[in-house]
Amino acid sequence: MAAISGRLGLADEVYLRSLTGYLFGTELVGDLDRIAIIALPDRICMSLAASVASSYISKNGYKASEGRIRVYQYGDDVRRIVEEFKPNAVVLLYGGEHRLSEVREAFMNTLRELSKSGFNGTLVIHVRILLATNRLNDVLSDESLVAYLNSLKEVRTFTADLAQGKFFYHKVKFTEAGIQMEKIGESSLTSEHVSLLKASLPPT
Repeated sequence: MAAISGRLGLADEVYLRSLTGYLFGTELVGDLDRIAIIALPDRICMSLAASVASSYISKNGYKASEGRIRVYQYGDDVRRIVEEFKPNAVVLLYGGEHRLSEVREAFMNTLRELSKSGFNGTLVIHVRILLATNRLNDVLSDESLVAYLNSLKEVRTFTADLAQGKFFYHKVKFTEAGIQMEKIGESSLTSEHVSLLKASLPPT
């Protein structure tokens, strides 16, 4: 069975998420605590969520990670998630087999729900959300969301430079001048990882 997100078959798409999720879970969220991962309900997003969670657990310890990380499906009540789990960080893994227009809609809806929930911790945004939102610039048209994002403890994301074979990790600020990304780290990718990323393009 082929996935619809690019030129790869489903098995390669899932393997790609294991590679990306390893770096995501260790480098971008490995230092966080009480993490709620929210993923779109498709095979690829859930594969990435599992990989991020597994690498986080591996870094922090199997027993020590108990009760500190949960995976949810987009469509779950965000306010209930925040009230019941009380996360210090929310990770949004939207992309996979959904079109960019759907990713954008899901992201904006989630931000609105988070703003109503009282969540004020760290928000971590997957790179494909950046693609779907014009590098987050679409958010700037909603002043209430900009104010909410700037009230959070931190907003993190990552970008890929396939020519250099690197992931770059960033803190994000939302200003009148636009989106500002402060680099906080980087990872060198394997040639295999780069090749898979080049072949995996999200549907428009």
